[in-house]
Amino acid sequence: IAHEVGHIKGAHIINMNINIKNAIAEALFYSAAGALIALTGGGASAAIITGMGVGSQVAEKRFLGYTRTQEREADFHASETLLKLKSSGAGAIAVFEKFKELETRHVDVRKIDQYSTTHPFSDDRLEYFKRKFEGIEYKPNFREDLQVKHTLVLAKLAGYFNNMQNLFSYSFLKDEEAKLYFEGWNEFRKTRFPQAAAIFSQLSSKNPKHPHFYEAIAFAFQKNQEFEKSIVFYHKALSLSPKNFNFMFGISESYFLKGDYKMAIKYMTEAMLQEPYNPQVPYKLASFYNASGEFLIAKIFFLESEVLLQRYSKAKELLKQIKMDDDFKNNNISLNYKKKVLIIEELLKNK
Repeated sequence: IAHEVGHIKGAHIINMNINIKNAIAEALFYSAAGALIALTGGGASAAIITGMGVGSQVAEKRFLGYTRTQEREADFHASETLLKLKSSGAGAIAVFEKFKELETRHVDVRKIDQYSTTHPFSDDRLEYFKRKFEGIEYKPNFREDLQVKHTLVLAKLAGYFNNMQNLFSYSFLKDEEAKLYFEGWNEFRKTRFPQAAAIFSQLSSKNPKHPHFYEAIAFAFQKNQEFEKSIVFYHKALSLSPKNFNFMFGISESYFLKGDYKMAIKYMTEAMLQEPYNPQVPYKLASFYNASGEFLIAKIFFLESEVLLQRYSKAKELLKQIKMDDDFKNNNISLNYKKKVLIIEELLKNK
């Protein structure tokens, strides 16, 4: 996590676009140079081809150099963050030992040109973290509640994706609750939704205070198109965790599929309070309002979704349609919606 935060802190995604443009510009320079040689009497086709070949190779190596530098910067940020938190490099060291093992299992690293890779070699990164944390004692602050959650997450991932070979740990198989959770999601993956719901029900009977077991039952019933049952179990999950975004999102979906647009809108609106910048929420609200026949409000939420996705050209077209709508011009909508549109209009002026 500290490594990925390092990418964000270093604005690497933003800078990536600049680096790509620079690499392309360099490639075009060499291609143009080849064409110039051809025009001034050099071997035409050979010069152009040579220029293009050299250009693409230089651009590729320059771009890969950027990405390797970014990875090193992110590793540096990760190590500094762990040290400030008085944490250990044990996790990073374990990860890179695993990466090194995978690399050496599939390829002979010694035969690879280090300048043709997007990341530094795992062996080098491993040595960096070993040096950084050499002599630092680590006293873990073990929290059993987090360990239980982590075990259940592993079980769900293994069951849902049927991809156990890529997991670092199979510890969940030793835990009766987590093993059942894995079996439930494995049935879910096979689209055997009643069987999945039955397994999740066993878990909720044994542990009635765990909201995610009720959510799993609700999701299985939703996929089996038993929306009434799904809603009942989503309500049970929400009674234990009232502000959980996923539970609100799920129950609104079940209400919508049941045809109760009013309740679907109610819960999706509450979900929006938890994640106001999630573009999926206004998109869903647009669908719900559209289905209920409130087309102008649907367009306003669709506009918001497009803005959050940074699709500004499409947003500007939608904004024109909304402002031309008679209900909008005659103020036949709530003042809050009118304000929302005006705020978005102001924002789009600079886009």
